[in-house]
Order: sequence, then structure tokens, then C-alpha cells
Amino acid sequence: MVNQKTKGQHYVTEAYLRSFSASGKLYCFRKPDRSFFESSPEKVCKKRYLYEIELPNHSEDEAKEFVALNLTESVLSYIEGECMASLNRLDEYVNGEIERPDSLRDDVGKIAVFAVHLLFRNPKMLEATRKPIAERIHDTLKEMLHRGGGPSDDLIPWAYEAANWETLIKWDEGMPQSNLTIELLTMDRVFLRDTTGRLITSCAPIQIRPVGEPDYLTLYFPMTPRTAVLFVPREDVPTVFSIDVPDEVVMFFNSYYFSDESIAETCIASSYELLRDYVR
Repeated sequence: MVNQKTKGQHYVTEAYLRSFSASGKLYCFRKPDRSFFESSPEKVCKKRYLYEIELPNHSEDEAKEFVALNLTESVLSYIEGECMASLNRLDEYVNGEIERPDSLRDDVGKIAVFAVHLLFRNPKMLEATRKPIAERIHDTLKEMLHRGGGPSDDLIPWAYEAANWETLIKWDEGMPQSNLTIELLTMDRVFLRDTTGRLITSCAPIQIRPVGEPDYLTLYFPMTPRTAVLFVPREDVPTVFSIDVPDEVVMFFNSYYFSDESIAETCIASSYELLRDYVR
């Protein structure tokens, strides 16, 4: 509900993190200070008022007020619910627990949308994307008000709220989010199975790697500890298939989260043992 006041806002979906937990616990490694800690899906990968834009207060004693409080959060929650249903269904299908679902094509499309959402919701990516959009919107509004003789300084929060919407919800043609989603939908989708459930994730779970030519990329997304999806470039009609992966492939993708290339500051798994294999 929009009128609910959600202060701590996840940038990695809580329901997604729950699939990597063991008895409700997550085992984490914080890269900056190289420390291990125990947490839960409710407590990690979240930031206070991440999607909210604060209105300027007239007094330090006044409570904080925001533009359209929890509007973005509420819409994102709905998108998460749709995408997580597809993720769970694909995980069961890839692992032979259900027959091929009639919604397979739609489910794969939602996984592409979910992956791009998680990428752009990361605080570092969100700020880098949202700021220039907000500045553009503010300049436009300022010019409109200047012509009408109205004030413009108070429009800054509203410009950022509009930028929130463009960055996270309304993906217009030509925007990076839309372009990446469209590109993923033209690729092969390879589902990787690890029957021992050793795949890990992080506070920035999406991995993007260039392949061959600079214009080609692959995107890797661990869906659960036993299933990941890999988007691979293809020049004709994209296909969907799954393969069992050997230990070296699991280690290759897991180890990325611990490297300097990854923006992830926290690596997440269902046990400390899975994390220690990659900490030197």
C-alpha cells in the first residue's frame, strides 16, 4: 500500500535473498573490511529511504517529509511479486520438479526484467542513473516556470521523484534499462544447474561480462543456490535450454563477486563454508 511507511528499502528483493538462506539465516562476507557476519533476508541489501526524495524542512524539529512516500516502493513490490513467481517456476522446471509450464516464454522474459531491475536498483547504479535524469527534468521545469514568473528551487525534489519513476518504473525507448532488457530478450538463455546448491549471490547479484567484441556481452544471474541463468549473444532466434555445470564453472562465477571487478561489497551464501572457499 502506498500509505504504508517503509523506511528500510531493499535493493535486492527480500524474497530472492530468502532462497539463499538456511533456516532463515544468511552468511555474509563484507569485502571492504574482510569480515564474516550472520544476517537475514530482512536485514541485508537495504538502505533507509533508498527510493524516497526528501522535501526540505523548515525546522530541524519537524519530521521528515517525502514526495509521494512509498510510491516507488509499492510499484517495485508488485513487480517483484510477478518476477519471483516466474523465478520459482523456472527453478522448479529446470530441476525437473514440474512439467514445462505454458508460461515458459513469459517467465523467461520476466527474469530478464528482474535482472535489469536488480542491476539498476543497486544504490551506486541508481544514483549514477537518476541524477542526470533529475537534472534534465529540473532544467525543463525551471525553464517553464521562468517563463511564467514562478519559483524553481522547490522543484528539485519533484524532479528527483520523476527521475525515480523513469529510472525504475517507466522504461522509455532508448533508455539504458530498456536497451539492456531488449538485448537480453534477443539472446540465448542458458539455465545452469548445480545439484549441490553451491551458487552464491551478493548485494549486486548481476554479473555483466564482455565477450569477444566490445559490443557483445553476457549477463549472469544466480536465481537460487542450485540454478542460474546465463544470457549469451545469438544472431538468430533465441532458445532456452539447461545444462549441468561442473565445479570449475561454479567457482568461476562465484569468484567474480569477490574480485575487484564486482561492485558488490557483501557476498552472500547459505553457509560460511561456501564463502571461505573464495577468501584468500
